[in-house]
Amino acid sequence: MVVELAGGTVGYVPGAEPFGPGGGGYETVLTSYSNLVVEAGALIVAGSLELAAELAPAPEPPLPTPRFTGPWDYGRRGPEID
Repeated sequence: MVVELAGGTVGYVPGAEPFGPGGGGYETVLTSYSNLVVEAGALIVAGSLELAAELAPAPEPPLPTPRFTGPWDYGRRGPEID
């Protein structure tokens, strides 16, 4: 998971697999930029999904019925003769 817009720093949050016996490498080395717990990726995903669920649009409220002011005048005009 790539992190952007984080105080001017671009970082990488590895999943749990790189921390396992067969995974790893530079992305799991503890540095001043990568000092997260092993579960950080899963926690970020869970928190992001929770926040995204709150952003679901609400149903649109029904539009108010316009006030009746009288019948339309459509069709009550004579022919257009030049």
